[in-house]
Amino acid sequence: MTKQYDVKVGQVYEDNDSRHFGRTVRVLAVYTSFAVVINENVGKHGRTTMINLDRFRPNNRGYRLVSDAPSR
Repeated sequence: MTKQYDVKVGQVYEDNDSRHFGRTVRVLAVYTSFAVVINENVGKHGRTTMINLDRFRPNNRGYRLVSDAPSR
């Protein structure tokens, strides 16, 4: 069983994969098993993609939290 990390809309994560050094993504939406994120480092308007929630863990192929979601 995998541990589900508390992924929230508005959080910013950095990719731990050394092939994507400096890549950050902002969470736009969270669903049952995946999150919709935008990579603002790509192109004029960024690139949206879906990432499995299991990848939001601090290992070498996952993502680490850089900044938390702003409080409302």
